[in-house]
Amino acid sequence: MEDLNVQTIAIPVEEYKELIQKQAELSLIYHKGAGGSVYDIGHFVLDLMLAVHPELITKQEDTDAE
Repeated sequence: MEDLNVQTIAIPVEEYKELIQKQAELSLIYHKGAGGSVYDIGHFVLDLMLAVHPELITKQEDTDAE
């Protein structure tokens, strides 16, 4: 078995949240752009909002039904 040298670091929670958010943004951009289509800022903002706040999906559907 390999001897793995695992090191840990400590970062503030706010910095960790920011890193996770940026990872989500990059993932959205990469996956949307992989299809070769144009991905405008409006769709990016909407996709990011729904990824971060999935509870808004049902609220928006309820609003559309009215």
